Parts: sequence; C-alpha cells; structure tokens
Amino acid sequence: AVSFLSEGFLLPAKMTDGLPVVAINVTQVDIEFFRLNQNALVHFVNWKNTTGRKSYYKLKKIKKYGEFIFSGRFDLNAPRNKRTTCHIPVENIPELQHPGVYLAVMRVPGEYAYRYQATYFLVTDIGLHARVYENESLITASALSTGASLSHVRLTFYNKKGVSVE
Repeated sequence: AVSFLSEGFLLPAKMTDGLPVVAINVTQVDIEFFRLNQNALVHFVNWKNTTGRKSYYKLKKIKKYGEFIFSGRFDLNAPRNKRTTCHIPVENIPELQHPGVYLAVMRVPGEYAYRYQATYFLVTDIGLHARVYENESLITASALSTGASLSHVRLTFYNKKGVSVE
C-alpha cells in the first residue's frame, strides 16, 4: 500500500525534503504531475479534502483545469513489512520549480484501478500570516527563504460559490 502522507503540502522552494509518501511493501511508484490553472483553484480543487483517493471520473477532467508537465518512476527504498515515510525529491525536477499549485497522481507500477492516490501541493516562496478579527482581517506576506517582508503582493479571495470578493 502507498499513499500521500497528509492533507496538502506547502513546498517552499529549495527548503524541503520532497513530497512525503507512506509505503508498506511497495518499492516504486509512478507519479504524474499537473500544473493547475486559475479556474481549477475554484472549480476543481476540493480544499477540504486535498489528499486521498480520487476517482478516474474526477481525474479525467484534469485536462480542463491544468496541464500535464511531468511523469516519473520513483524508487522508495523502503524495507519490507514496515510502514515507512519516503520523500519524493520534487525539487530536483525542473518542471516543478515554478511557483504554482500542482496535482500529483500516484500509482504502483503495473496496477490500474478506478481510484488513485492524489494530492495537491503548492510551490512558493511566499508565506502569509493572517489575523482575522470581527470586522477586518490583517494579512502580511514574507519571503519564506529570507523572512523579509514582501510588498506588491496581490491576493484574491473567493467565496463558497467561487466568486472573487474584494
């Protein structure tokens, strides 16, 4: 068995061990990566359930919401009969170096199913800090790599219906 480790990931550029997966008696995985477009962030991504098994029916819609950018087979080097956390070294893949939201779809080589392990992850150097009060919110942005404050960062917020709010 193999699965992604937790609910969604923030992968700061050059500051991570990689995309974590948990494996038991699996030596390799095939992973396909898709870069998601703006439309996907509102209409495709289920932000309440960012990791887990996604159906073939849902995944076949990805072409409308993103582009295929990379596929690879990764050795997990996990011992047999032991639950092991492994890290997929995505920071070594040039196609995954650009800031954005990505979808990773994973399967065991040679196995085909109706549902596949999938997760969304974010590649960025922008960290946000939010303080939410009764009548207002304060959000500050800083560079994750240096901690320096960032100016000229534009944020867009969406309501539950996917409509941007000012």
